[in-house]
Amino acid sequence: MNLDLKRGENTRAVSVNGSWVHQTRNGASERSGFVGTGDPNEMAIAWTTELLAKGWLFDELGLSDVKPGELTAVSRQLPCPSKLALRARPLDVIDEIAEFPALVALTLNGVTSKTDLAPISRLPQLVRLEISVGDARGVIGAVPELPALRAFSTDRLNGIDTGLLRRFQGLERLSVASAQLSNLSFLAEAGLPLRELELHWLDVSSLSLRPVEAIAPTLERLSIWLRDVAVTDAHAIGRCQNLRSLKLKGVAVPPDALGALAKLTSADLDDAVPLAPLGGLAALEQLTLSLPEDKEPARDGVKALVGNTRLKIVFQQRDWSAVDLEKNLTETFELFELLASKGAVRSARRIKTKEGGASAPAHFGGGARLATGEAWPHCKNCERPMPLFVEMDLAKLELPTKVAGLLQMFYCNSTEPLCEVDCESWKQNDRAMLLRVVPATVETAAVEAPELPQPVAERSIELGAEKADSPDSQDAGDRYGIYDAPDRTLGGDKLLGWPYWVQGNEWPSCPECAKPMDLLLQMQSDKGIAHQWGDSGHAYLFLCFDHPTRVGFVWQGC
Repeated sequence: MNLDLKRGENTRAVSVNGSWVHQTRNGASERSGFVGTGDPNEMAIAWTTELLAKGWLFDELGLSDVKPGELTAVSRQLPCPSKLALRARPLDVIDEIAEFPALVALTLNGVTSKTDLAPISRLPQLVRLEISVGDARGVIGAVPELPALRAFSTDRLNGIDTGLLRRFQGLERLSVASAQLSNLSFLAEAGLPLRELELHWLDVSSLSLRPVEAIAPTLERLSIWLRDVAVTDAHAIGRCQNLRSLKLKGVAVPPDALGALAKLTSADLDDAVPLAPLGGLAALEQLTLSLPEDKEPARDGVKALVGNTRLKIVFQQRDWSAVDLEKNLTETFELFELLASKGAVRSARRIKTKEGGASAPAHFGGGARLATGEAWPHCKNCERPMPLFVEMDLAKLELPTKVAGLLQMFYCNSTEPLCEVDCESWKQNDRAMLLRVVPATVETAAVEAPELPQPVAERSIELGAEKADSPDSQDAGDRYGIYDAPDRTLGGDKLLGWPYWVQGNEWPSCPECAKPMDLLLQMQSDKGIAHQWGDSGHAYLFLCFDHPTRVGFVWQGC
């Protein structure tokens, strides 16, 4: 149970966590109590009652894994909040929301096709409804007519029912996230006077934005965030000439479409959007930018904004004027050119993964290729088999020098005992890990992974396009004497490039030539491998390209 209260701009919350009840004020802890064998919900209600007596207003009630009768019990002890959030599977307490007739906002997490949503019709003042689907089919039952409804949000639906939307004739705000859609035809068919539209992370391979034109006369706020979607008819955005706010991620908009948005006051854009057309938008007051790794074209776009002296640009979590940002980008590009002239810019390739793929040249998890008669490697700490984390056929990768052999990393991820801590596996050792290059002359055969305490899912490694990768300021200073290097080191899973250090550089040296090894593979927590390197850190595999049987390993957490 979580109870939120407000008074002016101040907030208070009373929450239940197991047998503990916590009270906070403006996010800071105020008091805590251990209930023991008592009912923590009763203590939470008592504390909330104290605050209500002091003039605080009951703003929102949130219940997780709510049980039948629990809502009714709360309604008899506390006044009706303005907002209610129910999170449970199955969600079988909908009929009890009639106990809160004055609700203006309702969040339902765990709705399925079997959930009876008819009781929502007993909420005559409901203005905002949020529904998150709780089954794999992504469908919901019929939602009743709600005359006062102005905002509807849905998550993980399998398609949008136009008939459902037609029940909400006063709807002004629609948010659709993580839905499986074939098109946006419902925007034209529902005939709604939408002022705000959000389309986020849709499960679709291609999408036409032409239907957005149907709501152009009323649309004031548009937010479209997509990933790996082929977008067509993006010029339709330019016909929404009443837009005041625009957020785009993964959507390339024609320059003339952007230039037509004369009323635009706020924009949040990524590197798929050209900046130069924004220079003619006199109403633009705030611009949030995610710029490409190659910032030279971006600098030219920012130059076009210099004439707008009212414009505030949010970039890298800082506020800039267009003049200051253009100057910063110029200095950054000049430093990058200096690094490139010294050979400090390396080529790196982002990594994507797909399920399966032990036969791929490189893969995370799953089975491994072992020499004839070789036993699966075991941890020397817990004496149990270690999962394979990485296997890479070096000859089939595009490396700076021709290298042959099979790089393998077996790593013990046991939690009882916690072997990576016991053996200090953040630096290479031979107790809870095995990191090696098996020579190409050794005959190997595919072996399935044995039963493991913590198996690692098998995922093939697919390499993306080459990206320019430069050292961080510490490496640039140590190696090249450039101490103000721009922060352009690529984080995440990648092949080659420079390490995206979490806690400062920590290069292993080759035991044969004593030179720092080169980065071969960088792994981010819970990306290609479902493993946490410390607290949301990175792990780094190194190889000496002059002595390619010599490998190194480090991981760093926050």
